[in-house]
Amino acid sequence: DIKFRPLSIASGMGHSFVVCQNHTSDVTEDSPIVVSWGWNHNSQLGRNGLANIPLVVEALSSETPITVSGGRAHSVAITARKELWTWGCGRNGRLGLGSSADEPEPMVVEDLEGCEVMEAVAGFDHSLVLIGE
Repeated sequence: DIKFRPLSIASGMGHSFVVCQNHTSDVTEDSPIVVSWGWNHNSQLGRNGLANIPLVVEALSSETPITVSGGRAHSVAITARKELWTWGCGRNGRLGLGSSADEPEPMVVEDLEGCEVMEAVAGFDHSLVLIGE
């Protein structure tokens, strides 16, 4: 029942994303959203549970997502405010949140506050971020 126009797509090892314009009555027509589906063992879909059907990543619905990228068991997104949001498996600090804890919902990477995130990609078990100041 999700009505959207795809803007960009991305995938991880077993999960997929689409950033799209949403066309529902409860969200402004021009508000981009992220829809995810696939393997969710480490919450890399940005939500709890093992439902592998396409669903909106609700934690990003108050943001304006521009791009998203998936790794093996984690994911990253950049918003219009040039902020980096990460979620999924946090092992070895791959989320950039200062811990190795898993995060089931997207969290902003506060250590990059004041930096302009230009690009971000989730590698197999790591993340790369290009920032400006």
